[in-house]
Amino acid sequence: MDLIIDSSTYGSGGAKRHLRELLRYFIYNETKFSKVFLWGPKSILEDMPDSEFIIKKTHFLLNNGSFLILIWQFFFRDYMFKRKDIIVFSPFGNYFGKLRPFVSMSRNMLMFEKKQREKFGFSMDRLKLFILKQLQSISFRTSDGLIFISEYAKKIIVDDLN
Repeated sequence: MDLIIDSSTYGSGGAKRHLRELLRYFIYNETKFSKVFLWGPKSILEDMPDSEFIIKKTHFLLNNGSFLILIWQFFFRDYMFKRKDIIVFSPFGNYFGKLRPFVSMSRNMLMFEKKQREKFGFSMDRLKLFILKQLQSISFRTSDGLIFISEYAKKIIVDDLN
């Protein structure tokens, strides 16, 4: 079985660090995956460890701005990911494709904590957090598995999704 990691969106420094450490784990420990296909922009792929086990993939749409990344995600991602015997993993919590099974990851609690969002007042940052919360909630609800960063995150998010 192969693992496809969708890192097509730009993550924060913390997101890259989580992904890098996860890939190091795969390199140095036995897994049931025969290959890991890591899809993302060059800026993310360059920061990830090299290994014959990890196959880094990019596409010109992933390297030319947010709008083209959205085009790739909605119209090309599933086609590019399509393989036999795979699991799709979304470490940034934003996979909306049709391939199954897929696992998502909750990494950012800011969008799920109402009191924290309110600190932004009426602003574009608050609107962005609201939109991200809606999108991640959809991804989390449709995933076959969900990884939380803590028990606290699990409680807040599961309560919110129900």
